[in-house]
Amino acid sequence: MAIVGGVGLPSGVRSPEMAYSIRFSARLKPHRLFALVAVCLFMLANTSSQAWSGEKRKLVINSGGNEPYVSSDGSGFYTLIVNEIFKRLGIDVEFISLPNQRSLIFANDGIDDGNMARIKGLEKKYPNLIRVPEKIIDYEFVAYSLDTDISMDGWESLKPYEVAYISGWQIFETNVRDTKKRTRVRNPTQLFGLLQNKRADIILFEHWSGLYWNKRLNVGARLLRPPLATRALYMYLHKKHADLVPAVAQTLTDMKKDGTYQRIFYDKLAVLVE
Repeated sequence: MAIVGGVGLPSGVRSPEMAYSIRFSARLKPHRLFALVAVCLFMLANTSSQAWSGEKRKLVINSGGNEPYVSSDGSGFYTLIVNEIFKRLGIDVEFISLPNQRSLIFANDGIDDGNMARIKGLEKKYPNLIRVPEKIIDYEFVAYSLDTDISMDGWESLKPYEVAYISGWQIFETNVRDTKKRTRVRNPTQLFGLLQNKRADIILFEHWSGLYWNKRLNVGARLLRPPLATRALYMYLHKKHADLVPAVAQTLTDMKKDGTYQRIFYDKLAVLVE
């Protein structure tokens, strides 16, 4: 008989609580005891599963972008950058493409774990998202035209012309005013089709995306300089992954220092100039 706190306990029993548990179990009928054990085993298995999930972390990062940033074959610029970041961190990641607005909603609601790539300040409208402070890329909003006489010098330069852009690009919705005509389309193919069919004098797009689609569709449009605007774009993570933000930022910085970022940039974007 062991003595614990002045209380006599049977041999092998280390505490009054343990003794109570044994007496409680002994009073249970066999089928109820079996049910209790089954519940305990289920809870233990569930807890172990959650712990394992925490160790084997997997994220889903989405984007509303298009070629050459997002590609159906998984070779887009954003995809390669994201894959490299999380490979270095030892985290499994899946990169998926969604319609532009839906991608933000899914990331903010926690359906997906993050979003690529957005301007600074997005967290004001989507409070569940945290910006990774190291930028992904500088995004240049530019004009393309077939007319060799057109030149750009800010948003005011657009006023004498028939202008088109893809619906939903807020920077164009805000700044394109009082032009001769303004047309919105759904996708890059329609956008460059307007230019090719002379139904627009100028189309507005992003620098590298424009070069990609201009070459793919064989339009022969001319990139007009300087850009109308330039914005740094960032990765955003859902707040449940706030602990990862510093590590993701540092990993992206390291990729830029060791040349990995530059290699991906050249292979997917800069090569379009050639």
